[in-house]
Amino acid sequence: MNSRQLYQQLIIPPKLQQHMLTVAAVGKYIIDHWQGPFISEQTIINALLVHDLGNLVKFDLTKNAQVIDPTLLTDDWRKRQVALRKKYGHSSHQATAKIIQELGLPIQIQQLVSNLDAANICNNANDSLTQQICSYADLRVTPKGVASLTERLTDLRERYQAKYSIWKNDAFFAQHNQCAQQIEATLQQYTSTDIINIPSEKIELLLVELAQFEILTN
Repeated sequence: MNSRQLYQQLIIPPKLQQHMLTVAAVGKYIIDHWQGPFISEQTIINALLVHDLGNLVKFDLTKNAQVIDPTLLTDDWRKRQVALRKKYGHSSHQATAKIIQELGLPIQIQQLVSNLDAANICNNANDSLTQQICSYADLRVTPKGVASLTERLTDLRERYQAKYSIWKNDAFFAQHNQCAQQIEATLQQYTSTDIINIPSEKIELLLVELAQFEILTN
């Protein structure tokens, strides 16, 4: 099935669908200009298209909650969240991992997604080019769309520091920003275009294309 069909089957919130498609579009833009060692487009794009499938479990959908997507503050989405939490728990990473496993996606895709954690940036900076592309693509997209690395990390810090005190640490933030810049520099040397400045019109075209991208489910 393609990505849109998968999202519909799993009842993924529209803005979460858009986020995963946008992250995949950044990855596809890099792949389309890639001049480095062999990488698997199918593997990378599949990983990015499914990397946040379980995120609904972590959202605060209580009445009058301050959420990124206010359209989720309905009884229907709350019921959906309760059902997902009952099946997968409250951790979005664990929920996503279990969903991907149930879908039967290849183990490499499962591993790539499992490493896409904001606190794992420095490990990813020393991992394979495939993992770095996945990490970088995820690090270029905020809930509002494509952004710079610093903008993305600042957004993560603002949203996570209340729950994870480590994000308040200036040294931690600086280190992760440096590691993100390292990933960007590594990928740039293998890419024939400026990956820092990605044209918005290119992303829009890729969003249409990636909505029909085949997902390697069983």
